[in-house]
Amino acid sequence: MVAGVCYCYGMVGNNRSDVVQVQLYRSKGITGMRLYSPDAHALSALRNSGISLMIDVRGTDKLSYLDASGSNASAWVRTNVQAYHGLTIKYIDAGN
Repeated sequence: MVAGVCYCYGMVGNNRSDVVQVQLYRSKGITGMRLYSPDAHALSALRNSGISLMIDVRGTDKLSYLDASGSNASAWVRTNVQAYHGLTIKYIDAGN
């Protein structure tokens, strides 16, 4: 028995359309997915889509930066979470 299926937002390819990708995901009834980095185009396209997200911080260099101070972490959240009204971000992954 399968408890759930995880979908990852594809960010590699030529001539991809974020809006078309989101329309495809919604048409297939996808309600949650993971972004391996806070891609601005993907985050913008996912606004008000009803798809909940898990976003990766991406990279040990970024993790070290966030760990260095609370203001660094706050700045990351402002830039990559709060700037995108209309998103449902359930989780932020800060490691493997």
